[in-house]
Amino acid sequence: ENVIDRIKLFPSKKIIHGVTSPVGGSVIPDLTQLPLFIQMINNLNSPWASEHLSFNRACDTTGIFNSGFFLPPLQTYEGVRCAINSIQQMASRLPVPFAVETGVNYLRHRSDDLSDGEFVSMVVEATNCGIVLDLHNLWTNESNGRQTVSEFLDQIPLDKVWEVHLAGGQEEDGYWLDAHSG
Repeated sequence: ENVIDRIKLFPSKKIIHGVTSPVGGSVIPDLTQLPLFIQMINNLNSPWASEHLSFNRACDTTGIFNSGFFLPPLQTYEGVRCAINSIQQMASRLPVPFAVETGVNYLRHRSDDLSDGEFVSMVVEATNCGIVLDLHNLWTNESNGRQTVSEFLDQIPLDKVWEVHLAGGQEEDGYWLDAHSG
């Protein structure tokens, strides 16, 4: 008996969540992992699939490069447009509805930024995708000086929350980190 067959035996729904092709950047996600992603969606009969509303690929004069970790998207109207394009590229290829996970952002709010909630709301409304509400990421953002959890929740379409995610973190050099620990 293989691992997938054992997972299929669990009585709950199986939700597929990606960690290789985030959809928040100006460069479309790397779709080379998409066949395996779709295979897992189909094998486990997932009702939806999700990925992070972050990015890990960018482009400079030498071409596309990978950052090695998730970075927060630019929360401007141009950033919304880029995220919409990336989500459409991913979602249009999937056999199930698509959702985005609310991300962590350690950067200070800039004067040209949309608020965290406005950004997520605009992206989700334009793509008609769902939200994986990562409560620890929201708390991390608030703890590091970004929008409060309450303000964020007031700004997003709560009817689009399909899933709630909660992990842990730790303090490091004056920041609270989303380290999935604790």
